[in-house]
This record gives sequence, structure tokens and C-alpha cells, in this order.
Amino acid sequence: MGCCIVGNPYEGIETWFEPDREIIIVHSAEEAVERYRFLLNHDGERMKIAQAALARVLAEHTMRHRARQLIDIVQGYI
Repeated sequence: MGCCIVGNPYEGIETWFEPDREIIIVHSAEEAVERYRFLLNHDGERMKIAQAALARVLAEHTMRHRARQLIDIVQGYI
């Protein structure tokens, strides 16, 4: 959607997005509020992260990518 992503940490997130470049990871409600305030006051930074995340999604995380992975998995069992 071309939006800046702010999320909680979970195992493997770094394989989907690069933290602090394509996604902002927060560890508490207080940190989330701080980061949202920063992002709302810094349009350029927010847009830079959003554009990087969108580029990553389009390059690696579309339905076409998931379908290709599923085909590869199924073919591995045949």
C-alpha cells in the first residue's frame, strides 16, 4: 500500500523486511508512540521507509511469488 510499517518484533521478520530501512520495529507502547510521533513529524523519513517497504514487497512478496513457492514445494514432493 506504500505505507510506512511499524510492527512488533517476531522471529524471522528480518527475512521479510530490513529493520530500520523497510520496517520500524517497536518493543513497547511507549516506543511505538515515540516512533509514530517522529514519523508524523518527518515526512521524508516516513516516505523513504514506505517506499523501501513497497519496493521489497513488489520484488519479493506478491501472490505470484507465493504461488511460485507453492509450486516448487509441491514439485519437491512429486
